[in-house]
Amino acid sequence: MISRVAISWLLGITGLAAMPDNLDILRFTNGDQLHGGFRGFKDASRVIWHRDDLSEAVELKTVQLRSIVLRGGRPLKALESLSYIVLTNGDRIPGAITAIDEEVITLNTSYAGTLRVPRRQVTLLCPNPLGGQVYYHGPFNEDEWKMIHPSFRMDCLH
Repeated sequence: MISRVAISWLLGITGLAAMPDNLDILRFTNGDQLHGGFRGFKDASRVIWHRDDLSEAVELKTVQLRSIVLRGGRPLKALESLSYIVLTNGDRIPGAITAIDEEVITLNTSYAGTLRVPRRQVTLLCPNPLGGQVYYHGPFNEDEWKMIHPSFRMDCLH
Protein backbone atom coordinates (compact mmCIF):
# COMPACT_ATOMS: atom_id res chain seq x y z
CA MET A 1 0.00 0.00 0.00
CA ILE A 2 1.31 3.44 -0.87
CA SER A 3 1.73 5.45 2.28
CA ARG A 4 0.60 9.04 2.62
CA VAL A 5 4.24 9.99 3.28
CA ALA A 6 5.34 8.57 -0.08
CA ILE A 7 2.52 10.37 -1.89
CA SER A 8 3.43 13.62 -0.15
CA TRP A 9 7.09 13.17 -1.11
CA LEU A 10 6.19 12.52 -4.76
CA LEU A 11 3.79 15.44 -4.95
CA GLY A 12 6.19 17.86 -3.31
CA ILE A 13 5.00 21.19 -2.02
CA THR A 14 3.55 22.41 -5.32
CA GLY A 15 0.38 20.31 -5.09
CA LEU A 16 -1.98 19.30 -7.88
CA ALA A 17 -3.59 22.71 -8.33
CA ALA A 18 -0.68 24.06 -10.38
CA MET A 19 -0.56 21.07 -12.73
CA PRO A 20 -2.05 21.15 -16.23
CA ASP A 21 -5.19 19.05 -16.64
CA ASN A 22 -3.92 17.02 -19.62
CA LEU A 23 -1.46 14.88 -17.70
CA ASP A 24 -1.60 11.15 -17.12
CA ILE A 25 -2.94 9.66 -13.90
CA LEU A 26 -1.89 6.61 -11.89
CA ARG A 27 -4.75 5.09 -9.89
CA PHE A 28 -3.92 2.75 -7.03
CA THR A 29 -6.01 -0.02 -5.47
CA ASN A 30 -6.43 1.98 -2.23
CA GLY A 31 -8.04 4.90 -4.13
CA ASP A 32 -4.98 7.18 -4.25
CA GLN A 33 -4.15 8.96 -7.50
CA LEU A 34 -0.89 10.40 -8.75
CA HIS A 35 -0.75 12.92 -11.61
CA GLY A 36 2.27 13.12 -13.89
CA GLY A 37 3.57 11.55 -17.08
CA PHE A 38 3.67 7.86 -18.04
CA ARG A 39 7.08 7.02 -19.54
CA GLY A 40 6.67 3.26 -19.96
CA PHE A 41 7.30 0.01 -18.15
CA LYS A 42 10.72 -1.14 -16.99
CA ASP A 43 9.50 -4.70 -16.70
CA ALA A 44 6.24 -6.39 -15.72
CA SER A 45 6.55 -5.14 -12.14
CA ARG A 46 7.60 -1.48 -12.50
CA VAL A 47 6.18 1.59 -14.20
CA ILE A 48 8.33 4.61 -15.07
CA TRP A 49 6.67 7.87 -13.98
CA HIS A 50 7.70 11.50 -14.32
CA ARG A 51 6.51 14.75 -12.79
CA ASP A 52 7.73 18.30 -13.33
CA ASP A 53 8.50 18.68 -9.63
CA LEU A 54 10.91 15.69 -9.65
CA SER A 55 14.45 15.96 -10.97
CA GLU A 56 14.18 12.64 -12.82
CA ALA A 57 11.65 9.90 -13.56
CA VAL A 58 10.93 7.39 -10.81
CA GLU A 59 10.16 3.68 -10.94
CA LEU A 60 7.06 2.57 -9.07
CA LYS A 61 5.98 -1.01 -8.35
CA THR A 62 2.82 -2.06 -10.18
CA VAL A 63 1.65 -4.49 -7.47
CA GLN A 64 -1.00 -2.11 -6.14
CA LEU A 65 -1.54 -0.12 -9.32
CA ARG A 66 -5.16 -0.33 -10.50
CA SER A 67 -4.99 1.67 -13.74
CA ILE A 68 -3.06 4.19 -15.82
CA VAL A 69 -5.16 6.94 -17.40
CA LEU A 70 -3.44 8.55 -20.38
CA ARG A 71 -4.09 12.24 -21.26
CA GLY A 72 -6.60 12.48 -18.41
CA GLY A 73 -8.86 10.03 -20.26
CA ARG A 74 -9.37 12.37 -23.21
CA PRO A 75 -8.98 11.01 -26.75
CA LEU A 76 -6.53 12.52 -29.22
CA LYS A 77 -9.43 13.19 -31.59
CA ALA A 78 -13.17 12.61 -31.65
CA LEU A 79 -14.53 9.37 -33.05
CA GLU A 80 -15.99 9.60 -36.55
CA SER A 81 -18.89 7.34 -35.59
CA LEU A 82 -20.59 6.84 -32.23
CA SER A 83 -21.72 3.31 -33.12
CA TYR A 84 -19.93 0.33 -31.60
CA ILE A 85 -20.14 -3.36 -30.75
CA VAL A 86 -19.44 -5.06 -27.42
CA LEU A 87 -17.56 -8.36 -27.31
CA THR A 88 -18.17 -11.27 -24.95
CA ASN A 89 -15.09 -10.27 -22.92
CA GLY A 90 -16.52 -6.76 -22.35
CA ASP A 91 -14.33 -4.94 -24.88
CA ARG A 92 -16.08 -2.17 -26.80
CA ILE A 93 -15.07 -1.65 -30.44
CA PRO A 94 -16.13 1.67 -32.02
CA GLY A 95 -16.99 1.69 -35.71
CA ALA A 96 -19.82 1.87 -38.22
CA ILE A 97 -21.58 -1.49 -38.63
CA THR A 98 -21.63 -2.12 -42.38
CA ALA A 99 -22.71 -5.76 -42.68
CA ILE A 100 -24.08 -8.67 -40.67
CA ASP A 101 -24.43 -12.28 -41.76
CA GLU A 102 -24.76 -15.61 -39.94
CA GLU A 103 -21.03 -15.79 -39.18
CA VAL A 104 -19.51 -12.28 -39.17
CA ILE A 105 -20.24 -8.68 -38.24
CA THR A 106 -18.32 -6.16 -40.35
CA LEU A 107 -17.26 -2.77 -38.96
CA ASN A 108 -15.71 0.17 -40.77
CA THR A 109 -13.25 1.89 -38.42
CA SER A 110 -11.04 4.96 -38.72
CA TYR A 111 -8.20 3.28 -36.78
CA ALA A 112 -8.01 -0.20 -38.39
CA GLY A 113 -10.00 -0.05 -41.63
CA THR A 114 -12.56 -2.82 -42.11
CA LEU A 115 -12.83 -5.33 -39.25
CA ARG A 116 -14.61 -8.67 -39.52
CA VAL A 117 -15.59 -9.96 -36.07
CA PRO A 118 -16.97 -13.47 -35.54
CA ARG A 119 -20.62 -13.11 -34.54
CA ARG A 120 -20.26 -15.61 -31.66
CA GLN A 121 -17.85 -13.13 -29.98
CA VAL A 122 -20.32 -10.21 -30.08
CA THR A 123 -22.86 -9.67 -27.29
CA LEU A 124 -24.23 -6.22 -28.17
CA LEU A 125 -24.71 -4.10 -31.31
CA CYS A 126 -25.09 -0.33 -30.91
CA PRO A 127 -25.51 1.12 -34.42
CA ASN A 128 -27.08 4.34 -33.11
CA PRO A 129 -26.42 4.51 -29.35
CA LEU A 130 -27.85 8.00 -28.85
CA GLY A 131 -31.12 7.12 -30.57
CA GLY A 132 -31.74 9.20 -33.66
CA GLN A 133 -30.28 12.48 -34.87
CA VAL A 134 -27.66 13.88 -32.52
CA TYR A 135 -28.38 17.47 -31.49
CA TYR A 136 -25.69 17.69 -28.82
CA HIS A 137 -22.59 15.67 -28.01
CA GLY A 138 -20.25 16.65 -25.12
CA PRO A 139 -18.68 18.10 -23.07
CA PHE A 140 -18.55 15.11 -20.77
CA ASN A 141 -17.10 16.64 -17.62
CA GLU A 142 -17.04 19.98 -15.85
CA ASP A 143 -13.52 20.84 -17.08
CA GLU A 144 -14.76 21.06 -20.67
CA TRP A 145 -17.46 23.68 -19.94
CA LYS A 146 -16.62 27.36 -20.52
CA MET A 147 -18.30 30.26 -18.69
CA ILE A 148 -19.33 33.01 -21.14
CA HIS A 149 -19.72 35.67 -18.49
CA PRO A 150 -20.32 35.26 -14.74
CA SER A 151 -23.43 37.46 -14.86
CA PHE A 152 -25.04 35.50 -17.73
CA ARG A 153 -28.61 34.49 -16.86
CA MET A 154 -31.29 32.66 -18.74
CA ASP A 155 -34.62 34.41 -18.06
CA CYS A 156 -38.02 33.21 -19.16
CA LEU A 157 -39.79 35.23 -21.82
CA HIS A 158 -43.17 36.62 -20.72
